[in-house]
Amino acid sequence: MLKRAAKVAMLMVVVVMPVIVIPQVYDPLGVRYEDDVYQVVSRFQCANDGCTRLRQPEGSFTFKHGWTVTTHADGSRWVPDNALDCQVQIALIGDSYTWGPYVSDAETWANRLAQQFPAACFHNYGVWGYNVEQVELARDEQVPSGMEYVIYFIFQNDNMGYYALPDPGPPPSALNAVRYIELISWQTGLGGGREGWVRDEPRYPDRFAAAIRRLAADPRVRFVGFENERLVYTVRDMGLDVFTIPVPPEDARVSPFDDHPNAAGHRAIAQHLFPLVEELLAAHRVARP
Repeated sequence: MLKRAAKVAMLMVVVVMPVIVIPQVYDPLGVRYEDDVYQVVSRFQCANDGCTRLRQPEGSFTFKHGWTVTTHADGSRWVPDNALDCQVQIALIGDSYTWGPYVSDAETWANRLAQQFPAACFHNYGVWGYNVEQVELARDEQVPSGMEYVIYFIFQNDNMGYYALPDPGPPPSALNAVRYIELISWQTGLGGGREGWVRDEPRYPDRFAAAIRRLAADPRVRFVGFENERLVYTVRDMGLDVFTIPVPPEDARVSPFDDHPNAAGHRAIAQHLFPLVEELLAAHRVARP
């Protein structure tokens, strides 16, 4: 009996251990990035009395994957290569595609623009999860009136409801195998969803359109977005201009699981935005060096 039990135990080890160990080493979908998502969500603070705006705490913080975010007292993210003698101030507003998860301060597209255009200073007021109304609030409550331009990077989920101060819940499992099982169950509709994996919420097209009209009434605001995104078409159908850029290729994204741009993706975004910035600077008779 003991020998039989030992054989069964050995068989279980042979079968089960690879299922547990291999995903810890080989992570094809990058589920380990959920550790960083959990840290982002855990660190959120209310940025106004009604908690309709959120922010990361002031100071510098390095996430598990090694990227560092530095947040100023006003809630904006540090753009380290802004010149001290810049002549034009440009605010950037939007959600995580403006803020820049998974890349350090120097690697964001905001900082890539600062490196290319020392005549302008770029101020990153993006926040993970924001919808268009929270973007508008950031413009109203956070962006100084002295900014010459405000660039709003539209993203496909900006017509969802307010992103409220989240409850991060328990930390992600230490076992990637568990995360893959959860991901499969959520994607197949068997699970209930979790922050960072699924955000399936109602959409509010009328509220989106109303906020866009209010933003468009500000002569400083310029709209940008990825080609072929439905909300970009929505804004254009309203008779407004949107400067569009290509979606970063797959190898310029964080992982197949998370399509946020990596450092190469941020570099590509910035390069595609060069013509827009050149146009803005030309309006101020500021020549590109």
